[in-house]
Amino acid sequence: MAGAQLGLSASDVVREVASSRQAAYEMLGSVELEGLIERRPNPTDRRSHRIHVTASGRARLAEARSVVDRRKPNWKLRSHRSREA
Repeated sequence: MAGAQLGLSASDVVREVASSRQAAYEMLGSVELEGLIERRPNPTDRRSHRIHVTASGRARLAEARSVVDRRKPNWKLRSHRSREA
């Protein structure tokens, strides 16, 4: 997500995940409970918060990316085989 260093608003997350506002807030709540993100006050707008990825969240993301990167060659091979069939 671009702009993650500065934090994202909940509306930014809704746009990024192409979800309803309610679904995005529910997802953010569960991810926050896991300690993967934190909400911080928006320094320019007291009515809102910015969402920041925690150190635990960055570690989990790196782990997920590693798994995806290891499996990508298999996905490409399966896709190629299914087109041949």
